[in-house]
Amino acid sequence: MSLARLAIFCLVGLAFFSIAFTVVAKRGLWPSLPPGALHDTDLWAGLAAGVTILFLLLRPRRRL
Repeated sequence: MSLARLAIFCLVGLAFFSIAFTVVAKRGLWPSLPPGALHDTDLWAGLAAGVTILFLLLRPRRRL
């Protein structure tokens, strides 16, 4: 499987999960945390993921 197909497959899977999570959360079937429970953890996780992706995209490629 090529890298592009793998990336597309993962994005489609993430989209399906996001839709399912949104529907379940709107119906009140998913437990919710009290306001401020994670205290901006999502921002730090997003920053770490962005820096990691940037590092992976900018690193020099090795020829096999």
